[in-house]
Amino acid sequence: MAKGLAALAVVLVALLLVTFAGSRLTAGAPETAVTPAAEDRARFEDIREALERGDLGANQFGSITGDISQYVFVTYSVPVSSHSVFGAEWALLLIEPAPADVALVEGDPVDIGAFSSGTVSATVLTTADRVQDARRMHLRYYVFGNALETWVVR
Repeated sequence: MAKGLAALAVVLVALLLVTFAGSRLTAGAPETAVTPAAEDRARFEDIREALERGDLGANQFGSITGDISQYVFVTYSVPVSSHSVFGAEWALLLIEPAPADVALVEGDPVDIGAFSSGTVSATVLTTADRVQDARRMHLRYYVFGNALETWVVR
């Protein structure tokens, strides 16, 4: 009987490991939308004030040194899929800045249910002449409270 329970325990642990290992999200190719900062003046001014106060913390990469016409918001939207019986919670798109980037405006966290999909997004304030700079992106999310990450391939 003890051997049978031990075997059952091993099988259950193996199933959990396989299922948990398969709980990774897959990220599709990002879509990019560019909006001149002058078209969203209120957001630009909010970021300018937050930068002056130092409220953006790690999401502050530089400073605003020119006129609003020199800046754009670049929004990246990434489709995300779950192919697991476990959903992912609090999925966020994180962007490593390019040299001309001023600030990262994180999108709202998204929960991705089991065997479903969704979209995560984030916006970078950068100079208009550096929109095409390469930025590395990764997705951070949680499964059963464990933080997981995956890179987004452009």
